Amino acid sequence: MGSKLSVDELRQKVRAIEAGTSAISPVERPCRPHSAHAGEGTGDLPTDIEAPSSSSLQPLDQSLADPQEEDPFVKEKTRSALRRKALGLLARREHSASELSQKLRGRAAVNLVEIETVISDLQADGLQSDMRMAEAYVRYRVQRGQGPNKIQKELQQKGLPAVVIQEALAVEAPDWVALAEKLLTKRFGTCKVANTLDARAKGQRSRFLLQRGFHYEHISAAL
Repeated sequence: MGSKLSVDELRQKVRAIEAGTSAISPVERPCRPHSAHAGEGTGDLPTDIEAPSSSSLQPLDQSLADPQEEDPFVKEKTRSALRRKALGLLARREHSASELSQKLRGRAAVNLVEIETVISDLQADGLQSDMRMAEAYVRYRVQRGQGPNKIQKELQQKGLPAVVIQEALAVEAPDWVALAEKLLTKRFGTCKVANTLDARAKGQRSRFLLQRGFHYEHISAAL
């Protein structure tokens, strides 16, 4: 057992111990050993951990990102379905190629190339013809008392080429003046009598024929 220290000696020894440890900050943390690539300065993180490069974010197999080629069986099935639908439309009445294309698209996302292929096959088989459709339409509208201007505009709306429209009108064109006279007789009840119609009556008949789609020369001759 050592000798007992007096109170004063004990206090001096405590002060000496406190003086020796006060140089160390209470919030300072021991430094961890850094690797050779560690950053300089207290608190820097090691730099030997590299960030992933942009190339590493790419798919392992780039071909997986490309759309796969359509299955030939599925393609043939789609083409058969389009052909059946087109034949159903043509059975009701003649359609232009443009009309068929629009109706075959419908609301489904159908490959336009497949639609064009189906229409080309129908044309090769003689089942669809723009010229035949145009001629049939001209005959139908003439029977309904429509003039050439109106018929031409309606055929343009159906997507027919201008050359087809002009040829169909030339083939199926009736005597437009005779048709205009027939319509006037049916509408107004009397045939024209030269120099007996006043300006009001002529204007009324002219507007009627214009609405029917007749040319001015046809109207003038019919009056």
